[in-house]
Amino acid sequence: MILTKYEEIENFILKGIQSNIYKADEKVPSENKLAESFAVSRMTARKALDSLVTRGYLYKIKGKGTYVKDNENRDDIYLDEMIGFTRRVERSGKTPRTEVKTFEIRKPSRKTAAKLGISRNEDIFYIERIRHINDEPVILEITYMPVKVSPDLTKEEIKKSKYAYLRKRNHRISEMVKEYIPVIPNLEVRKLLLLDKNMVMFKIELISKLEDSSIFEYTKLYYNQNKYRFLQITKSSKVD
Repeated sequence: MILTKYEEIENFILKGIQSNIYKADEKVPSENKLAESFAVSRMTARKALDSLVTRGYLYKIKGKGTYVKDNENRDDIYLDEMIGFTRRVERSGKTPRTEVKTFEIRKPSRKTAAKLGISRNEDIFYIERIRHINDEPVILEITYMPVKVSPDLTKEEIKKSKYAYLRKRNHRISEMVKEYIPVIPNLEVRKLLLLDKNMVMFKIELISKLEDSSIFEYTKLYYNQNKYRFLQITKSSKVD
């Protein structure tokens, strides 16, 4: 089978990864170097790199270059697990940090009000947080919370843990409904999480309910898949 030029470049880089010439999180040759080495245009070299990004072998950092993705050293997200970011990261022996970009009271949109089961006249907290692991941005979290459910919530508490806030008020989450959606992130999300424009990522939308069935939050999470892998454990008794 005759390979196209960009397929030749892909195979060259893949062999370099498999033979450990290009190690995890190390930079691979630039578009210019590949174009020169294979006597092709930069566009052809870029097509090969973009293909390997899409296939999950590489990732790009804007202004720095293209790197080998470490698929063996990513944090695990268990899909059935109800646990906060801070506890999960600390459990793995790493350092969590939360940056609160926005914390304000506003009126909900029609869609948000429906998700929260409230009227559009009620106040909500609108919260944007970036979650870091060892100072790397890994999650963008956008949360909508009815003020009447969490009337004394503060920015300082959101910087720590909203679930710790709940425990302090003697409440607990009784149910989480999650929807997993593969998306191509928009420009704002890419900038905040330092993502390449060709990267497909998981967006998770969740609704958390308290013991009295009132809705505590409607949250949208954007995960940097360079740093996470998604797992689900199914017990043998549930397998048909």
